[in-house]
Amino acid sequence: MSNGTNNHSPSYGFKTPMDLLLKLEREIEQFSAPPLPDEIFNSMVTAHCLRDWTKTHYKNKPSVDLLEIAEEVRLPPNCVSWISDLEAADLGQGTPEEQIAICLSDCLNLARAIANASKHYYWHKDVQSVSQDPSITDAYQYFFTSTRPDVYVTIEGRHYGVTQIASIVAQFYRGYLSVLSNE
Repeated sequence: MSNGTNNHSPSYGFKTPMDLLLKLEREIEQFSAPPLPDEIFNSMVTAHCLRDWTKTHYKNKPSVDLLEIAEEVRLPPNCVSWISDLEAADLGQGTPEEQIAICLSDCLNLARAIANASKHYYWHKDVQSVSQDPSITDAYQYFFTSTRPDVYVTIEGRHYGVTQIASIVAQFYRGYLSVLSNE
């Protein structure tokens, strides 16, 4: 008797995490300004699915165990060097490496939160607000918060546009998949 699952990869053309990453990058290129609801839904579901696809595809690689998302994101060593374009990230205080790690962790968590909100119809408790306009409440945010047309999500007082979230997640996976494929 079957349990209703099989261990075969999906047969609709995507076979590897790189296939999914390329899909995410195409979705980012096609974003409207601001992104349409369909674009947000598709890109965030793709971005979050990359985690499971990566863990499954590279299950025998030592570094894949670093990608654990429960309530916290554990980041692989040197991953901040994979992020080259932060596009007005709300970086705050600390060393640049610490702030990029916070931003990356936020974006991975927000991709999950947005994908799950799309699926479960409610926001995770860490998401403080979602709006068409960025929240700018002080001089620092005035200079370091993107104001381009986007949908903005706030987590722990830090603001990110969906376009920015998708871009940072794509940059992370481009670096991470490269490391895993070379192990």
